[in-house]
Amino acid sequence: MWWKRTPTIDYTSLPFEIDSNRTSNEVSDLEKTNITHLHTRTRPHRRTWLTTTQNALFLLAGLLCLYISALAAWRTTFHPTTGIQTYYKKTLSCGNTTEEAESNGCEFDLLSHNWVPSPCVDHYIMNEFRNYVRSPERKYSAWPYYVDREGKDWIPDERTLALRANQHVVTTQEEHLAHCGFLIKRIHRAMLGITKADDIVSKYPHTVHCVEELMREKKKPLDVLTEGYWVGFSTCTIEVPL
Repeated sequence: MWWKRTPTIDYTSLPFEIDSNRTSNEVSDLEKTNITHLHTRTRPHRRTWLTTTQNALFLLAGLLCLYISALAAWRTTFHPTTGIQTYYKKTLSCGNTTEEAESNGCEFDLLSHNWVPSPCVDHYIMNEFRNYVRSPERKYSAWPYYVDREGKDWIPDERTLALRANQHVVTTQEEHLAHCGFLIKRIHRAMLGITKADDIVSKYPHTVHCVEELMREKKKPLDVLTEGYWVGFSTCTIEVPL
């Protein structure tokens, strides 16, 4: 095993031969002088060395500060840095009729049953919800949207539903709870920055309402037309660079 050699302060004995023919009295005056000189040598000028080192460090620090100042001035004068981008909030509106909504570039969002500006439509979650309500596994019927509570006047497709702006639609508790569940998924995606939620969905009271519905102990039957909503219009607030 290799061992590292470590610093030590131990003395090492050097070869030395004693002349038995010489006595202490025979030591010459010159030898005494040399011995005395060896034991009375002064130490190196440590204080002078420290002073020189400090001065060198101060000089180096000063040059470094001067270099940084010159570099900053050069960048500012010849290569100005780009400022932080600022934004202002802009609210997009769909109007109050289906004609205005379509002319303003809005889309009908099946999940929120509102006309919504395109930047705030999450097609991914809306498609998931669309597949859910169209499934034959639904308790009352696939696509459970009606004009009346008796279920006699069925709304046959999404376009017909979208054109019922400012009108009432009847559906099931099953659809209502699914609406709440899928909206929570949409809000989470908006929180992650994947999509953007419209201004109605973004309101906290609506989330509270959905949580209360999902946690209700005595739920309404899922296969009965007990729920209703109005097809309406929402806005979308976006950030636009100045």
